Amino acid sequence: MTCANTSAFLRAAIRPALLVAAWLASASGANAGLIGNQVRWSFGAGTVDTIAFDRGTRVASAAAQEFQPQALNDFAVDLGGSVIRMDYIGVFAPTQFLGGDFQGFGFTDTNGTIPDISGVQLSASTNVAGLDATRVTFDANGIYINLDGLTVNFTNVIEVEVQFAGADPDAFLGQEVRWTYDVGTPGTVAIDRGTRVASTVPQEFRPQPLNDFVVDLADDFIRIDYFGVFAPTQFLGGGFQGFVFSDANGTVPALIGASLDPLTNVAGLDAGRLGFDANHVYLNLDGLTWNFRDLARVDLQFAAQVPDASPLALAAIGYGVVGLARLRARRR
Repeated sequence: MTCANTSAFLRAAIRPALLVAAWLASASGANAGLIGNQVRWSFGAGTVDTIAFDRGTRVASAAAQEFQPQALNDFAVDLGGSVIRMDYIGVFAPTQFLGGDFQGFGFTDTNGTIPDISGVQLSASTNVAGLDATRVTFDANGIYINLDGLTVNFTNVIEVEVQFAGADPDAFLGQEVRWTYDVGTPGTVAIDRGTRVASTVPQEFRPQPLNDFVVDLADDFIRIDYFGVFAPTQFLGGGFQGFVFSDANGTVPALIGASLDPLTNVAGLDAGRLGFDANHVYLNLDGLTWNFRDLARVDLQFAAQVPDASPLALAAIGYGVVGLARLRARRR
């Protein structure tokens, strides 16, 4: 075999192996961050492992703001002795209820301990355009408010006065009431806001904790924006008070670095308040105050991931080895 033929055969023999090696090298940088993985956001109080609020998980993507204010959170609901009052505090935009049939709220007896409801009526405080008596219905254990086709604006109020069978005019007090968002028909629950015990304390259903924060999960950073237009949020309590972001399914590459981006503008938030391990990011906010338009961004670094060799890759490498062996045999 001539020298030229030997070189050609050698190139043909080892090319598959070289291509596989190049593919492995390039693939080691692919999907090496949060994108496509589920990340859990929680609020730790006292220590990083003591979770006070669990905001659930989201799949990180190129879409902005995976954790946004939850549905219905612009409504504050007060359960009085015989009154249900809903105040709309959505300062940024009105809420429109569109979909046909029933779109609205249900209030129901959670434990079957409230006397039967015998009547309901809208109070004079109600000021939502188009909301009239025909849109409020009831049965013995529930009250339903149909908002389909209506728009609720900032400072709008919905107030329903309730009458009960029996002598107690304030039969709600001390009882658990469930608030739901129903779609299609009353009782077809789309969103369950849980239960509260009716009392003389105002607004049993308030905007949920952390709902003024919007979180964006990018491939290599986490950004937190504060949109609390009414008041700042103070974190007070001692020890750890802050956010925890964790790998929900063990699929995120190991975290090897975390740093605060220069975009961060929360007074007092510095590198000493940021911690991490292979699967978590911790941001301690104890003693700090967040104001409207404050933000924090944490930049992340991950360990490189090399994918497992596939049977095809192994076959290509084996072909290259066999080719080299055959070349050596011919040269002998």
